[in-house]
Amino acid sequence: MNLLEIGGYAGAIIVVVTLSQKLISLITAIQKVILRIKRSSPS
Repeated sequence: MNLLEIGGYAGAIIVVVTLSQKLISLITAIQKVILRIKRSSPS
């Protein structure tokens, strides 16, 4: 395992982490919108 491989794995991990964080924030935003729609519409 050379330094280049370690760097590649580290880069891949960083990309996955940032993507998952963006996905989580997107999901929470969608949930907030859904809650707002449910509150505004008379049930």
